[in-house]
Amino acid sequence: MNTELLSKTIKKFFNNEGFEVDVEYNSDFAYEYATSTIYYSFLIPDKSGEYLMEFAKEHGLLYDCGSFVLSLFHELGHHETLDLLDEQEEEKSLRIKKKLTSSKEDNFIYFNLPDEFAATEWAIDYINSNKQKIKSLLDEVMPMVENIFNELIK
Repeated sequence: MNTELLSKTIKKFFNNEGFEVDVEYNSDFAYEYATSTIYYSFLIPDKSGEYLMEFAKEHGLLYDCGSFVLSLFHELGHHETLDLLDEQEEEKSLRIKKKLTSSKEDNFIYFNLPDEFAATEWAIDYINSNKQKIKSLLDEVMPMVENIFNELIK
């Protein structure tokens, strides 16, 4: 599966918007603080993408941009809100995350943890304020995503 062009395209978009991050494909969405790397995936476990979208809409997301885009900007939100949390909040989040399951209730507990809430709130604000830029990004990356999926099913 060749994700190099997709990663470069997303990274270019982020960098052009002033966000100095790297972007790479991985098995799950994540943000690595040490390297400022956003990892994206095409696999969203269980129903967590659906739950995240529901949570985001409840907290002000004005339109359905898809769970891929929301998850991508949520990870960028971690990059942008890194300095807003104190050490105690970070430790609390880590401690609670270790105990959570994939249930809907636990997903919503996860979304409300200080670091996750801050990242999602940032993503909601960015997406709501940049609808046309998000649409342009989607128009550019969705054909690449389609090609990757077509490669997989050959």
